[in-house]
Amino acid sequence: MKTKLLLLVACLAVINSAFAQKDAKTDPRFEKFMDKVAASKGVSDFPKQERPTANHFYKSYQDFVNNNPATGILLSKDRTEVMGKASYGVDRNGAIEKLSVKELAAQYWGFCNQYGVLYRLTEKDAYLVIIAGNITQYVRAGQCTGTLNKDSTFTLLFGMNGQGGYLDYASKGVNGEIVDLDANLKNGKSKALEQMMSDHPEVYQRLLADEDQEKYIKDKYRKRENLTFKLQHYVREYNKL
Repeated sequence: MKTKLLLLVACLAVINSAFAQKDAKTDPRFEKFMDKVAASKGVSDFPKQERPTANHFYKSYQDFVNNNPATGILLSKDRTEVMGKASYGVDRNGAIEKLSVKELAAQYWGFCNQYGVLYRLTEKDAYLVIIAGNITQYVRAGQCTGTLNKDSTFTLLFGMNGQGGYLDYASKGVNGEIVDLDANLKNGKSKALEQMMSDHPEVYQRLLADEDQEKYIKDKYRKRENLTFKLQHYVREYNKL
């Protein structure tokens, strides 16, 4: 256990020194967390001492990259919604209170949930970060939740008991406006994503040509999630350019 913790701390130190720009092409902190740590075991299996980001809030995305959480506040309860208004329970120096996402977004860029998975805050809601970089991809917390798998993908649960649908969102960089991609289920066609990829249209054309509805989840009954991870695949390609 101590060896794993030391390795994780060392990894964070390397990442912190490597990532200096605000909106780098593909964020190594996020990518390494997804691809290296999750490859060894599911995030939900981590002992608490191996999840240094868990339940922390961040005033900026750069603070998340630098492992510099806000002090005096921790996430204590998951999202709740009453009459269309979402809120989270927080622990402020030992005092538990409920704050709306609008109140939290005025102070913090985002937070990590109990499994260390990153969410971005806006006045409307919190958004789970699927991939971060020049294009950052999300699903909305009110529509979909996710847990990280051993192969560094997410398992997404949406609607009542996992039934129903959700939307895919993205922004330019990690601080841009979050917009609905309105992506076509068959080939991922999206006017918003086409505009975001306008400087590398060849990536967007490869997305349109890819009509495989089972490849990215490898489960013919999960076509909706397959679209999300197809989009992630081509967003990752774009972010590497």
